[in-house]
Amino acid sequence: PFNEMAGAAQMEARQVLTFVEIQNIAVHPIQADYIARGSLAYEFATELLQTPIQLMRISNAEAQIVEILEHLVANNIAAVHEDAPLKFVELIQLLRVASFESIEAIWAQFKAKPAFRRWILDAVPAIGTPVAVRFLKEKFLAGEVTEAEAAEALLAAVQLVRADLETIQLAATLVFHPRIQEIPALREIAMLGY
Repeated sequence: PFNEMAGAAQMEARQVLTFVEIQNIAVHPIQADYIARGSLAYEFATELLQTPIQLMRISNAEAQIVEILEHLVANNIAAVHEDAPLKFVELIQLLRVASFESIEAIWAQFKAKPAFRRWILDAVPAIGTPVAVRFLKEKFLAGEVTEAEAAEALLAAVQLVRADLETIQLAATLVFHPRIQEIPALREIAMLGY
């Protein structure tokens, strides 16, 4: 509501319950013959995560990532450019194709430039692969990412990554790392991700 301070409203609900009776009738299970059908077996797909998808030709992923980053930084200074969402989706898709070493090389090239740094730290969690969690973990432990940046990026990364053995092992190393345990917010994010 607009007439409330800061647009917030409070609501209170009350309920009155009256005890009527209790029934001691036990529910009997159905006496039927069940056919043994084996146990459940889950099979997880290993193909590349492709949501969101933008059909594009990928020739040199690292060069295309740099080109899109430069475009995003140059065209989104005063206001958001109309093609920024499309370019951001392309950036995410290119980062999914890029290797861990390529992402590290791009980070090394742009980590000192705040505008580029922001776009990279916004896009990496959206990759949705263990590479994103590993990248963020290593950059935080190396001191290249602040606590606030790490909290924001890790929160998104652990929610968007697919749960597989590699991801669970990465999350476990995050949970038990002494530097993560010193910071309550990061510890909570790591625990929830694990």
